[in-house]
Amino acid sequence: MAGFLLSSEEILSGAGGAPGLKPVGVEVGRLRGRDAARRVREFLSGQPPSFIVGLHMPLLLLQGVSAPPVVSADPERRRAGREEVARLLDQAVEWGAAYVLLHFPAPPVLPRARPQWPWRLTDWEPRELQGPTAVAQHSREFCGWLEEEAARRGLKAYLEGDGPHPHFYRTGLMARLLAEHPGLGFCLNVGQLHLLARLGGFSFEEAVEALAPFTAVLHLNNSRHGPQVVERMVPVHPSQDPAQGWADVPAVVRAVVGVRPDCLLKFEQEGVWAEARLVEGRLWVQSLVAGAEPPLGQAVSRWLEEQPTRARRGPRGRARRAAGKRGGGRAATGPRRRGGPASRSGRGGAGP
Repeated sequence: MAGFLLSSEEILSGAGGAPGLKPVGVEVGRLRGRDAARRVREFLSGQPPSFIVGLHMPLLLLQGVSAPPVVSADPERRRAGREEVARLLDQAVEWGAAYVLLHFPAPPVLPRARPQWPWRLTDWEPRELQGPTAVAQHSREFCGWLEEEAARRGLKAYLEGDGPHPHFYRTGLMARLLAEHPGLGFCLNVGQLHLLARLGGFSFEEAVEALAPFTAVLHLNNSRHGPQVVERMVPVHPSQDPAQGWADVPAVVRAVVGVRPDCLLKFEQEGVWAEARLVEGRLWVQSLVAGAEPPLGQAVSRWLEEQPTRARRGPRGRARRAAGKRGGGRAATGPRRRGGPASRSGRGGAGP
């Protein structure tokens, strides 16, 4: 049955999730220093052996990259990228993790110069112009290496689609790579894939259908676009109408969970949002997974009433967040940003 993952940020902040969402594990990554790593490991030391741990690259924010250059045209950069990934695999063994997750591919691989990409491609960002043949060759070499190295350590390895990289979806390369390497899995980031489809000129719905059988982890955030990117990394919510440019979250959840009932789901967002709005989105997804649509209002109100201390704590408490708009709106106080398991004996250690 599909299960929900905590994030390391939720552990560090003490967030309680939402009613009925009992996490089956946590995805740890982008920790801001060794003290944060120590606190997360203390939390994990109190969890049962069945509690799933995944490591998202980089484990420590300032000591690694999220998208290693494993498909670079430069063989030296490809070698350095593999070394970064090997370090993550060793860290996963130390943490007693079941899987590792990394953004793939990098650097951005593009079919032509001076592309019009208003997201994730700036003048300073490294990029390479490579044709489909070279990209496919480097990708297959890396996927074969990763599958073997992860299996040798008793780990699963999941690739989170990153971009821009139109080759991987226009030609179906990503799905073929996963089919050829059954030891790997896919992380489908809903909002990110939605933008990639719009900007890369491929069908979002067809990509979801092709990748659903390989999807081990579903990252739940949303994005909206018209002629340009309007919003990204927004928490999912039932008010997000696909007719207004949002990704169709119910269709994605049903497509993935329908063929991968063991899929893990993790909620994501950037910025500060009204607490009731976050809870509504999580309850909504829970109902989609269960195949029902229960009323949200009473459940949200009851959950907030049950947690008065946590809800009022600190500058991000309920009183401030309640100023945020319901539905697609961001809290007024928040920043506007764009955008087989190994042994668990390693959980109690102090190192990263």
